[in-house]
Amino acid sequence: MALFYKNNKLEKLKVFYLYVIYYAILIIIQLLLKYYFFNKEFYLLSIRIHYAIEFIFLSYYFQSTFYKIIYKKATIITVIIYLFYSIYNYLVSDKLIFGSDSAIVESILMIFILVYFFFEKIKYDIQTPLYESKAFWIAVAFFIFFSGNFFLLLYSKSMINDLKFREQYVIIYNSFNIFKNLIICVALFIKENGGSIQLKQQNINLPQDHFYPFNNPNS
Repeated sequence: MALFYKNNKLEKLKVFYLYVIYYAILIIIQLLLKYYFFNKEFYLLSIRIHYAIEFIFLSYYFQSTFYKIIYKKATIITVIIYLFYSIYNYLVSDKLIFGSDSAIVESILMIFILVYFFFEKIKYDIQTPLYESKAFWIAVAFFIFFSGNFFLLLYSKSMINDLKFREQYVIIYNSFNIFKNLIICVALFIKENGGSIQLKQQNINLPQDHFYPFNNPNS
């Protein structure tokens, strides 16, 4: 972690580092709740909290790369709606049964956010190839993770009591999780061009001073 931070001091990545630290702490808490305290209710609650905080961190990280203000605001509104839904879903659900609904909704929303992220990268970024961007590979990692586990979560609603399915669930989910983490590790070692990103002026609504700073009295 320290090595990654030393080589990646971009402002936008600070949010991602906070997510990684939170994720590591939460895993420790979940292991203690499940195998030491044997408290199923709080263990399942910690999973729901994980979904909510994960969605906040990832949404904030990716929306910070968006160019259009309207989609930044739309992402913030989406996060608020998802949090209210998560609280409501917890209140009306059985506290001793794994609640996959919030995870399914999170996966759908994150897939939409990531698709728009890819759209903007392809349409507006023209300075460097996409594969030279850390954010691009981080997005690829989470897109594979969320899309890969989406149908798995759907099936879990009706087959969670099937012992064989539960074993396969653990294998498939952890496989996608490991694959995601490997891609992220590689992404953080990518050396990015330190220059500013150039945009296609005709395709995005930005102030004229953004492209002609000599017309800006504040420049």
